[in-house]
Amino acid sequence: MEGRRHQGQRRLFIDPPSVGQAITILVEVHWKAERIDLSTPQKFGSRRHPKCSNAITVTGDADFVLVITVPTMTAYEALTRDSFFENANVKRFRTLVVMDR
Repeated sequence: MEGRRHQGQRRLFIDPPSVGQAITILVEVHWKAERIDLSTPQKFGSRRHPKCSNAITVTGDADFVLVITVPTMTAYEALTRDSFFENANVKRFRTLVVMDR
């Protein structure tokens, strides 16, 4: 952990491996259809799963990108079953594993 000052504020940066979250994954999510009840990535990602540290609306092919940190790929596999494969509105998703931060 490292504390830094930014314009008079103190921010805390946590190194994921130091708290048991060794793998960072970016996930592009593509909807089948736009649904108002699931249209924001925050409703889909970070509110449902504490392992999702950020949910970002993007332009382009994907509807949004999730930033997920997990201790193992087995944990990520379980999250994909719950979040993507069992969600009828997810058309597809693409996993990008971060190699270096």
